[in-house]
Amino acid sequence: MAESIVRRNDPNAITPFWNRIPQFFLFPLSPQPLLFMLGVAAALLLASLLPPLRLPIAFLAVLGFLRYCYAVLDRAAFGLASTPRLDSQAAGVYRPWKQLAVFLVYGLMVAFSQAILGTIAAHAIEYTLLLLLPANVMWLGLTNSLLASLNVVKLFGLMRAIGWPYLALCVFVVLLSAAADTVSYFLVFPLGSTVFAVPAFALAQMYFILITFNMLGYALYQYRERLGLRPLGENAKAAPATFNLALEVRRIEAAPATLDARIKQLLDARQPRAATNLTHELARLNPDNRHYNERYRSVLEATGNHDLLVRHAAQYVEVLLKAGDTAAALELYRASRRSDPSFHLQEAEAQLALARAATNAGEDQLAVEMIQDFDLTYPLSDERAAAYLLGARLLNERYQNADEARRLIGEMLRKFPATPLAAEARAYLARLA
Repeated sequence: MAESIVRRNDPNAITPFWNRIPQFFLFPLSPQPLLFMLGVAAALLLASLLPPLRLPIAFLAVLGFLRYCYAVLDRAAFGLASTPRLDSQAAGVYRPWKQLAVFLVYGLMVAFSQAILGTIAAHAIEYTLLLLLPANVMWLGLTNSLLASLNVVKLFGLMRAIGWPYLALCVFVVLLSAAADTVSYFLVFPLGSTVFAVPAFALAQMYFILITFNMLGYALYQYRERLGLRPLGENAKAAPATFNLALEVRRIEAAPATLDARIKQLLDARQPRAATNLTHELARLNPDNRHYNERYRSVLEATGNHDLLVRHAAQYVEVLLKAGDTAAALELYRASRRSDPSFHLQEAEAQLALARAATNAGEDQLAVEMIQDFDLTYPLSDERAAAYLLGARLLNERYQNADEARRLIGEMLRKFPATPLAAEARAYLARLA
């Protein structure tokens, strides 16, 4: 009991999201979100009065609102209590498009399952996708990557990190959606088919959607330690009040050449956390940009943050691979394995590409270590078949162990009989015999 009392009185303790329900409902009514929603509603009213422009204006309004929603999620996820600026670029320009693409993919999956597998299977897939949707929104918000947000393994990993409260989060999201539909339904009676109907319906929907995004962002903040996030709250000791992260990011993205000077200025001013926050946010919003990732690593090295260096290495290895610098990618992978024997890349495709690069570079032992990780690290990946075949080639051609190569190909064909590589594997097995 004493421990729970201490924890409750801890000024640094985070209030669970289920205890902040009233604050979530009040958030859209604060001045700036309310002003933004009224602006979108006014745009939709204008669209109702101008039929030729109705669809373009409505589409732009939806995109603008989604962008604002992700700005809200961003700030909540990193412990920033204030509302985002209306002109904030921190949410990423293309995230609304990616979210719409996610909805399109989900809809196509349900439609195809309905056509091929029947109604029951389609409903099962639909409910599964609804269960994944909050995780999808949170993961898209964190990574700014469409492919990562559709990666089921990543989504289940986020759900597992949050634990059972994720189910409570799903229940709240469903209830908020139902509440939005209920309010919209009751607006039909007084408004009917007047020009004010669509703006009123939009206001009801936007109110509950903003609550949802704010709640999802706060859930990320609540479980930030499990997810490897660092708080960037306004009251954090690291960054002075004059350091505006969103503004700094926007300035650097407009003029990337100024980043080195800004990093030096922050470090010389003894603001290492501000420099870390800035480069981390740039790398997070631009995951494939080598320059931003390099500068983030240089700041981590300068500040001696070895844990974050290892954690970021998986992303940076993939950046180096895409840039064609396989030598640097292999060296970073080897160094990271020395620091953390369980180190591996986030995506099975990237791990396989790096294993092939190691094979081509004559790094046979390193390639074997990468291949040995596949069954344990990527248990659901289709790339395991290709890893088995690559391992068999290594065993036969580099280690002259044809018997073990035959055994490995036999195991591959038993585990993956329908793999597109089956014919190639059988042909290679015939040459071994």
